[in-house]
Amino acid sequence: RDAAVAIGPHLERLEAAVLAALRASGGLCAHEVEAATGLGGSTVRPRLVALRGKGLARQSERRRQTPSGRSAAVWEAV
Repeated sequence: RDAAVAIGPHLERLEAAVLAALRASGGLCAHEVEAATGLGGSTVRPRLVALRGKGLARQSERRRQTPSGRSAAVWEAV
């Protein structure tokens, strides 16, 4: 709860950074957004979901392999 309150003033900036990375790349997996923005996964993933909820991003049908070998969805700006 404290973390949610603390991040509140930064949400707009964080979402803008994630969206800019998606737009600049044509699509990224969450771990690639982390690398492109310098943000951690616990920040990136909720921002991707929030952007999807606002109709600004979506999970494409494309998938890529993560560094650990798993398959991950590619996110795109809408």
